Amino acid sequence: MFHRYKILKRKKELNNRNFKTKSTKNAFKVEKSEKEKIIIMFKNSALLLNVFNRLNTNQSLLDENIEEFSVFIFSNLMKCKKEKVIIKNIDCIKKILQSKVFFKVQNTAFDYFKSLFMMNKFPKRLVSQFKEKFQVQLQNDQEFSRLFTTKYKT
Repeated sequence: MFHRYKILKRKKELNNRNFKTKSTKNAFKVEKSEKEKIIIMFKNSALLLNVFNRLNTNQSLLDENIEEFSVFIFSNLMKCKKEKVIIKNIDCIKKILQSKVFFKVQNTAFDYFKSLFMMNKFPKRLVSQFKEKFQVQLQNDQEFSRLFTTKYKT
């Protein structure tokens, strides 16, 4: 009888302690913003496809945080080797090029495109949009313009 009583008492203590720890964990839970979640997802290579799907469907999120996301998007295009992710990445870059706030990242985008061209990784699907958006930069950088037009005659 006494032994059973001790066991029941111990189980109640464990339940109370578990309940307290669960309640304290839930009480201090911090919600992350959508921007923070996406930046964390960019750093995990397994979640890149999810990130690009999310950005392709949510244009307003991309427009609001274009300066933060553009660096991740262009750098992922340089280092990524998975075909599905590259296709989604290119679609996301098209959305950036069509964005109303593209002027905020225009110089950064030109530098990344120039690097992609020099690395022979420039996506052919973006040639026409690149020429359209970066006419002024191509006129200022004669050497790059000559190389680019000889390779992509369109």
